[in-house]
Amino acid sequence: MSSQTTPTYSPQQYLAIEREAQEKHEYLNGEIFAMGGASERHNLIVVNILAAIHAS
Repeated sequence: MSSQTTPTYSPQQYLAIEREAQEKHEYLNGEIFAMGGASERHNLIVVNILAAIHAS
């Protein structure tokens, strides 16, 4: 068993860390998790959906 504890951060600490980070993270209940990057195909789909919504 591991006796290590997971460090927890305040929302203010998270925001300060995120401003300096090269990659994006998620904040949940005091923990910070790295976010996976979106694929080029995913980004294209999102842009197309937003363009269609904006045009209507």
